[in-house]
Amino acid sequence: MQACMTRRAMLGGASAVLLGPGEASALTGSQIDRAFDYLYPLFEMSRAIARAPRARNTISYRRTLTQASHRTVTTPNNDTLFGYAMLDLASGPVLVSAGDLQDRYWSIAFLDAFTDNFAIIGTRATRGLGGRFLITGPLWRGRADRDVQIIRSPTNDVWMLARILVSGPGDLGAANDALSRVRILSAPAARNLETATAGAVSAEMVFDAAAEMLRRSQGAARMQGASRHRNAGVGALRFSQLSEPLGQAWRQASQRAVVRLGTIYPDGMPAAGAWRVSHPDIGSARASDALRAAVALGGLAALPREEAMYFQTRYNESGGLLDPARAHEIILPTDVPVDAFWSLTMYAAESDGRFFFVENPINRYSISNRSTGIERQPDGSIRVRIQTTPPDSGNWLPAPQGPMQLAFRAYLPRAAVRRGRWVPPPIKTLG
Repeated sequence: MQACMTRRAMLGGASAVLLGPGEASALTGSQIDRAFDYLYPLFEMSRAIARAPRARNTISYRRTLTQASHRTVTTPNNDTLFGYAMLDLASGPVLVSAGDLQDRYWSIAFLDAFTDNFAIIGTRATRGLGGRFLITGPLWRGRADRDVQIIRSPTNDVWMLARILVSGPGDLGAANDALSRVRILSAPAARNLETATAGAVSAEMVFDAAAEMLRRSQGAARMQGASRHRNAGVGALRFSQLSEPLGQAWRQASQRAVVRLGTIYPDGMPAAGAWRVSHPDIGSARASDALRAAVALGGLAALPREEAMYFQTRYNESGGLLDPARAHEIILPTDVPVDAFWSLTMYAAESDGRFFFVENPINRYSISNRSTGIERQPDGSIRVRIQTTPPDSGNWLPAPQGPMQLAFRAYLPRAAVRRGRWVPPPIKTLG
């Protein structure tokens, strides 16, 4: 393990703070954009921590299916229950336990301060076996009992997120029993966050929250990437320490970010027809700063490709935008090549680049291979009508009155999905 960085190295030196007008103007917009991308996931992690004060080194549970009123996390799913904890490992490790579970999909993902999944426990990763796991910070030195597996985090701040598959309201009891077996057995006291992240997002808020997150893991090798952006001011303790021209450049970068980053995650990579698929590096340390920032904005806490693949579209088979004034249709097959489950979810596209469920009278936000109360075709396929009002026939997936996006999730995708040989069916516009 590398030795701790000096305070001056951590802060990037005086030049990162005291850039004058001439030096600041010499920086290109793309250089500031790259620095913004580096910091933005740290900001979103800080905001996630602030939104879950009761989950600081203590596990909290979401024991009901997500509804339209839940707007904490962008692009939510309606397939799983959740257990979550915001771990602060600076004062010591956290001991986590999970029970064996073989009869339904489950996973516990551990995300570092940059929102990368650095470890996963569950159906795929540990073949459904649980146990006791000691989650440690990057600089921790110590030993664990022989029956405890050590998982070392790249940063002191960690988001622990458990997902337990639930097959509708009738399955909530059994799913909650499984969820209750994910526990935190011991943990130190967590530190308080100093930077507020509530309210309208600004360059000042992003910069200050990210700077604090960097300090919270001072000395960790994962944080040394900050030195790449020292000329853009990364390393300053506060936004107020930047020169006025540099601060203005950051404000302009923040204004560009929603449009610029908003096209990366929802668009993904071409799959087939109008569908696009998540980048192979999504949710992992392999991701570029731009991809990582885009996912933090539009799909925070996305899993890596080996665990789940995400297809998205806003278009019909002819390439036209899905128009809320018209009806659309998709026929979902019975033989989707996954080892866990699949689901088709509707989202309203917000102007700030985030996506949320559509409020509707039947409280239906998705259709999946586990959905109940739906009609199937003679061959077992599912005909789905996508429109704002109830259809005369078919299974209704309510659409918003404005811009929309459909997401198809494939959990534990087989080779045909991973290698692009299978993609979701096209969406037809009717009439």
